[in-house]
Amino acid sequence: MSTNYYNPFQTSELYLPRILREEIAALVTTGNKGSSPKLQPFKRYIDFWFFAACLSIHLGENPEELPNKLSDTWKFNDGTVLMNDRNRIELMQIIGIETLKNSDASPQEIVRMFNNYAALGSERIVSDVAKDQETTDPLWSLFNGVQSMI
Repeated sequence: MSTNYYNPFQTSELYLPRILREEIAALVTTGNKGSSPKLQPFKRYIDFWFFAACLSIHLGENPEELPNKLSDTWKFNDGTVLMNDRNRIELMQIIGIETLKNSDASPQEIVRMFNNYAALGSERIVSDVAKDQETTDPLWSLFNGVQSMI
């Protein structure tokens, strides 16, 4: 494997829905060393964003059919955060080319599509966690949701 690092998404901006900002923040540790993974199952916003996008892709949602309430977004990071995770970069490229049916899809097109997928997936994650919050920790709610899809 090459040691060259290529990140076509480094200048792209990564977004999540503003309407879900507080709920998403409650699921992300972001350096809070005293937090429990059972309560905050995601270490970084990028982990949440990527999981949400993958969930939406798995469910076959259409990234072009983004509800207006999810269109108002906040930038949580830029593409440089992907630099240390070549697998995510490669997976994004493969999914982007296949979904967009364009082998010349630009990094900006692919990230725009992933931002939309992540927005759709975010709504599902937040909804599922909220539905189970009285009886189940967020980690187990996510685990049970993924397990039911397999």
